[in-house]
Formats: sequence, structure tokens, C-alpha cells
Amino acid sequence: MVDGGDSLRAALAGDQIAGIAVSNGWAGLIINGGVRDGLALGERPIGIEALGTNPRQSRDSGERDVPAEFGGLTSSAGDIVFCDEDGILAIGPPGSVR
Repeated sequence: MVDGGDSLRAALAGDQIAGIAVSNGWAGLIINGGVRDGLALGERPIGIEALGTNPRQSRDSGERDVPAEFGGLTSSAGDIVFCDEDGILAIGPPGSVR
């Protein structure tokens, strides 16, 4: 999950990041912002949810393992996340209480 603050000013992931995710065995990417390389992303064997596309690369670095917010849903490191065409659901790790 990448929290881009609902911004489409720049792409936060593209075909190279998706390729790394596939190599690591990830099922998908959830981007609260834009992606680039839309045609190439569609050919990758990975699910990708994003707000839209933008050809401009991001120049900023981010933080890891911090809570991310998407349309009122807050997800933290270790959450189990489910996603389909209708929405996103995050469940805390087994044994956690929210």
C-alpha cells in the first residue's frame, strides 16, 4: 500500500515497481495516487488499484511501516488487506484489537 494523499500530481508506481512486486510474490499493489506505464501494468500478473495515471515520475521518497489512509480506511503495517473492483478491506493481524 502506498498513501499518496489522493494526489495525481505524479506516479507513485510503474512497470518497474510492479515487476519487483511480482518477483517478491506479491498479489497486488494499492496506490492512493497515480501510476504510470498503464499498458505495461496491465500485462503484469499482479492486481493494481490506483486513483488514475500520470506519466510524470515521483521524485520524493517516502516512509515505511507507517499507517496509510485511503478514503476513510486506515491500514497499518501487518494488516491483511483484501481488494476487488468494489473496494478495499483491511483487517488487523491475528490477535490484534482495534
